[in-house]
Amino acid sequence: MMNTAIVNIWGKMAGAVAWDEKSEWASFEYDPAFKRLGWELSPLKMPLSTEQRIYSFPELRKETGSSFDTFKGLPGLLADMLPDRYGNELINLWLAQQGRPENSMNSVEMLCFIGKRGMGALEIEPAILKQNVNTFSVEIDSLVEIASKMLSKKEPFVANLKSDEEKAMREILKIGTSAGGARPKAVIAYNEKTGEVRSGQTRAPEGFKHWLLKLDGVSEVQLGATHGYGRVEYAYYLMALDCGIEMMPCRLLEENGRAHFMTRRFDREGSYTKHHIQTFCAMKHFDYNRVNSYSYEQLFQTMRELKLTYAEA
Repeated sequence: MMNTAIVNIWGKMAGAVAWDEKSEWASFEYDPAFKRLGWELSPLKMPLSTEQRIYSFPELRKETGSSFDTFKGLPGLLADMLPDRYGNELINLWLAQQGRPENSMNSVEMLCFIGKRGMGALEIEPAILKQNVNTFSVEIDSLVEIASKMLSKKEPFVANLKSDEEKAMREILKIGTSAGGARPKAVIAYNEKTGEVRSGQTRAPEGFKHWLLKLDGVSEVQLGATHGYGRVEYAYYLMALDCGIEMMPCRLLEENGRAHFMTRRFDREGSYTKHHIQTFCAMKHFDYNRVNSYSYEQLFQTMRELKLTYAEA
């Protein structure tokens, strides 16, 4: 089990994170050379300092009796990289393949599982899963079928894998654990001219752009069937545009009677340029699972703290 890891960004070592098994929280320290660059990754909760400071946030551990574990003892900057419900289900299946019990990864080990495949520009070393140098072709209908089987919990899926299903599961692990959210999704590279779909966790080939795809038609125990959700979300996208809200381009990918919702990734530009991003949850350590606990006024106040211009806000 891994308890320490290196955090990199844009080819530079940003710092190191360590996990304390006893206290169940992580500590992070910026690398001195990185601080001299002046790149503020977490300006509100972990600002750069002339002093050598170690950041830890015990209050971000799971509370006794709570069903939510949003930050898993990590600073928001790093917790943003963690998968959500769907990704955690996939990781538990991988753990079963390794002969380990469910939820037996500590938070730093989970970061290493994500490695270089996370949203945004942060990258973690060492990485547990080998990083693909090249993209691989993705069959959407196969992803839907295997994802449904994996999440149905009606049979010991891992024990009964066929060779082609095992390959599909490895693909899902690489492209399905990077993004947060409860519903099944995949990071892909998509060619709008040919309609070809390839894996999106590495450099996009010529003619391809980075997209996030939400799988339509996956039946899942906790959330039920998702058939038709893609069209509903696309309708909301069109309404948002009519209201003058600026969004990344979205579209539907249709196959076998299903309509998968796709949105262009805002954390990628061109073939492989990575943009650093942070959610409001991570930036202020506001737990998104605490519904109705936060307001737009707090969001606007955060914009003022960051000194955003009107256009940026």
